[in-house]
Amino acid sequence: ESTVVIPKDAVLGVWTASYQIGDRISAAVSLRVEEYRKPEYEVKVEAPDAPVRLGEKFTATVKANYFHGAPVRNAEVEIIVKRSSIGERWFPGWRWDWLYGPGAWWSGSEASWHPTWNRWGCLPPNPPWWQGSRWTPDELVLTRKLAIGPDGTAKVEIDTAPAKAVHGDIDARYSIEARVVDASRREERGTGSVIAARKPFEIVVWTDRGYTRAGETVEASISAATLAGKPVVGAKGKLAVFSLTGGNDGKVAEKEVQSFEITTDAEGGIKQKFAAPGTGQYRLSATLTYEGSEPAEGATILNVHAEGRANPDDWHFGPLELVADKATYAPGETLKLRVNSDKADAHVWLFLHVAGTAGREARRIQLDGKSTEVEVPLDLRDMPNTFIQGITVHGAEVHTAVRQILLPPVSKLIDVTLEPAKDRVKPRETSNLRVSLRDADGKPVSGTAVLTVYDKSLEAITGGSNVGLIHENFWNWKNSYYPGQAGNSLPFPVASLVKPKMKSMQQLGRFASASGRGGAVGQSRSRMGMEGPEGTMAFDAIAESAAPMAMAAKAAAPAEMKAEGGGAGPTAAPITVRKDFADLLKWSGAVQVDAEGHAEIPLEYPDNLTTWKARVWMLGKGTQVGEGSAEIIASKELLVRLQAPRFLVERDESVFSAIVQNDHDSAKTVNVSLELDGGNLEAIDGAPKTVEIAAKSEARVDWRVKALKEGEAKFRMRADAGDDGDAVERTLPVVVHGMLRQDAWSRSVEPGADSAKILMEVPEQRRADQSRLTVRFSPTIAGAVVDAIPYLADYPYGCTEQTLNRFVPAVIARKMLKDLKIDLAEVKAKRTNLNPQELGNAADRAAQWKQWQRNPVFDEAEIDKMVASGIDRLMSMQNSDGGWGWFSGYGEFSYPHTTAVVVHGLIVARENGAEVPGEMLESGIGWLIAHERKEVAALQLHVEREALR
Repeated sequence: ESTVVIPKDAVLGVWTASYQIGDRISAAVSLRVEEYRKPEYEVKVEAPDAPVRLGEKFTATVKANYFHGAPVRNAEVEIIVKRSSIGERWFPGWRWDWLYGPGAWWSGSEASWHPTWNRWGCLPPNPPWWQGSRWTPDELVLTRKLAIGPDGTAKVEIDTAPAKAVHGDIDARYSIEARVVDASRREERGTGSVIAARKPFEIVVWTDRGYTRAGETVEASISAATLAGKPVVGAKGKLAVFSLTGGNDGKVAEKEVQSFEITTDAEGGIKQKFAAPGTGQYRLSATLTYEGSEPAEGATILNVHAEGRANPDDWHFGPLELVADKATYAPGETLKLRVNSDKADAHVWLFLHVAGTAGREARRIQLDGKSTEVEVPLDLRDMPNTFIQGITVHGAEVHTAVRQILLPPVSKLIDVTLEPAKDRVKPRETSNLRVSLRDADGKPVSGTAVLTVYDKSLEAITGGSNVGLIHENFWNWKNSYYPGQAGNSLPFPVASLVKPKMKSMQQLGRFASASGRGGAVGQSRSRMGMEGPEGTMAFDAIAESAAPMAMAAKAAAPAEMKAEGGGAGPTAAPITVRKDFADLLKWSGAVQVDAEGHAEIPLEYPDNLTTWKARVWMLGKGTQVGEGSAEIIASKELLVRLQAPRFLVERDESVFSAIVQNDHDSAKTVNVSLELDGGNLEAIDGAPKTVEIAAKSEARVDWRVKALKEGEAKFRMRADAGDDGDAVERTLPVVVHGMLRQDAWSRSVEPGADSAKILMEVPEQRRADQSRLTVRFSPTIAGAVVDAIPYLADYPYGCTEQTLNRFVPAVIARKMLKDLKIDLAEVKAKRTNLNPQELGNAADRAAQWKQWQRNPVFDEAEIDKMVASGIDRLMSMQNSDGGWGWFSGYGEFSYPHTTAVVVHGLIVARENGAEVPGEMLESGIGWLIAHERKEVAALQLHVEREALR
């Protein structure tokens, strides 16, 4: 643990702090150094509790709360609503989503052979690059201004019927932005979204195992939520178990064998245990309704296997399926894998323990009927995940399937709990914070933890902490697998054969180009239950577009509360002046946790009225990691919020405001006063005022203040209700009404004269200690040219134009100096910085030479070398056709602009005495003449053709 003091003159922006051992940086973190003012309240947008059906109206709620816990009152909100389309699917959350992604636990297989699969089936998770089935641009739905109610909320009704009329075949997302301005006149924003779906809510059904045997206890899980992931609480319905049988015609018949009445809990979930029926295929179907909505259904297939021959021939499977017996494993366990196929006695190649592009084992098996169980031992090398790929050939096609096997780092996570002794405190109160640590088995963990407690309002500025989740930092890595190509007898996809000049059938949609030419054969795709690039999706969406539709709404009139004037009354009790404010309450890099897994940290709260955010991180033995957080609200029943500028300039006039909040259950008569110290500020109308504030309400008192002189101004605002009160003290810088100014004059001494005069006006209001008169002189202004030329010669880039512009100025400068009869040898002997545009000590200016690789003073021989070098390089860059391109080399061709620039520069150089090879210049001129003729001829041809029309 170390402390770094940020200098007062530190440059604003992103800084990086790194911990270095020797020459190696072992850790680094970025932080922002900013000037800021913390927000006093936060704004949230909440979706309705009930699911929203596309075509219906819904009400969204804007909620604004101060960080000290009270609702924002006496405020106005501007609401902006936009609609866009979505093509998302939802999976229930899981504790390992941060590692494997949403839905990685899903172990089912696609049952597209079932006639009603499209109604209740669950597809594998979409890969990360999936952007939905169709995109439509954002459409402005409404803007509206409303008053915030006394509970800090405002409600807006949104009609989704227009979206259903135009885009009824796709779900819609309504993005809502709320801009709230309270009595402080400061604006804070919050955003949220509501999804209006074609189905009222989604249902996902799964079991605690991929397959089972007759008589075993199976736990079925049902989760109901909107597309946005909001749980549907209190939905009622039935879980039915249907046996599946198939006839000779390939059709599937269902018969209900069990059923259970179900109701979703507070998380929108249900768990139901039952004994697995006899051997066979079953469909577990959950049907739910919510407050009169249409029934929604979700289901999954459960296979109950028997010993010996796995199943009769009328069982239904996909071309190839790999089903694991459970969702997660630990090293040392044995994976029981069911290999299923709709082809009886199929031969399957299994590639096991696969990661990257290789596997550790390959097996060739023959199915016992349509299904066979395979045992695969797992070890540490398979953590945190491994893959199994199966390949089989039947029906003249190659079929592949991939299954991801998950071995999460359960033993590496520590459960961290933060328990504040009090959830609400007052300023300057002392209270304890308790840390409890437990491992995966519930046993205590001891060691050293890191703790921080900071003002939560900072997150509204930064967007959150600059420290990510510790378990992701240490354990968010996993194996990837990109299945190789498995081909068939056709070496490549063959497009359909058509007659000459006849167009073949084309695929439609956004992804037509991703699947090659239309009507191709020799390709095989299958959906695989895995995450990201390891899976393959079927591209069957059709991209469409529609004109946006806008709706307008009238703005509500804003509300404003004004404080009344009056005299100040006596104070019944002393009022503590709050002036000790902090952004960081506590930081400790070494919190000692005892053998029982506990630590007690005392906290002494400063004068902030806010929400304090506590976070703790733990790194244990064997890189066990964990973190936890808690929030504590610091508040008062009667408080004053001070509003003033961050600084003032002398002679400024400004409004200082005191917003007094009364969270008592009764009305209060409050005396409000402004106190100024130091003589930097003067109140224009600074008399104390008395205001009547109703219970759970607020009032604002304003004073006009003038800045008199620069310095640090101290002021206080006091609110006294007799039995309760509050006071706040702040300092404010008053800066000078002026600025540093530089006036510059230049004169030249005429030939034959020995002096020149400069008249200047000295400002009356100036600071003598900051006033300087500096005189700099140079024998000739031409010396500035001498400084600049070598820097051009050392320019590190070498395109054609840069090469030309390195030596041509040197040629011109040499001729100019000769014309002015300036002896370069004398200039060289003087050894000074001759640039009169640069101010400063002559010795310091001369020392500037040392920062360049080349001395800015040169002689005739040196300049001749520069010119010859530049001409030689341009000659080597000239193309065979006589012109020049951007760079020389294979594949380069000539440009008219570049060639014209070079030819012009060479002519200028020759006119100023440079020896330019005549053949090189003539070839360049010849290329320009030929190009001109070609362009003119093309233009004439175009004009003649237009005249004949």
